[in-house]
Amino acid sequence: MRRRAEFLPLSLLIAVVAFSSCSKALSRSTAAKLIKANDRFAEPLSVKVPVGKVWFDYRNFYDTFPVRDLEKAGLVNVFETGRTSGMWTKEYAVRLTPAGERQATSWKKTNEKIDSWFAPPSPEAVIYLMPVANRAIDEVTGIRSEGAAESNQAIAEFTWHWKTTEGGRLLSKSAPSEQQKTEALLQRYDDGWRVSQIHLTMLD
Repeated sequence: MRRRAEFLPLSLLIAVVAFSSCSKALSRSTAAKLIKANDRFAEPLSVKVPVGKVWFDYRNFYDTFPVRDLEKAGLVNVFETGRTSGMWTKEYAVRLTPAGERQATSWKKTNEKIDSWFAPPSPEAVIYLMPVANRAIDEVTGIRSEGAAESNQAIAEFTWHWKTTEGGRLLSKSAPSEQQKTEALLQRYDDGWRVSQIHLTMLD
């Protein structure tokens, strides 16, 4: 009985050490989840949409903002108010349709101001960011330790691509098709691994 009593604590110790060793390892699936949840990786590719009364150079208003495409998609109504300033500046009114109001729930409202050469200010205008594509991770292709084998840092190599959103499809905007291959630096803390730095292109 004494031998059994001595053996049990030893077996438990071995199990705890084995479990602790396994829990420290960074798996590819864990790395993929952490990369997906990273704020920078999750930032979408967006276009700017002005809503309200906008003073702008009429020569490049429709090239700067995708309001014509949005109008064709039934999301906004755009018209000239008839007010002008100088040779090239006109005032436009951009209004969301009911369909546009529903779609705008997924847009990000900004504090950015309308900026056009020599144009009067547009205090009523609000610029929204409309997502046209999101990053999608393909796979984590490898993980290597940074420094010693028991290091608290690891580098995860992964591939990702842009995936067109519903808004992008409405604007007939195809997401960039090139697959990106890059990496993320992860740091181990007492409560697990976290992404401390991420590169989204090889030039990043």
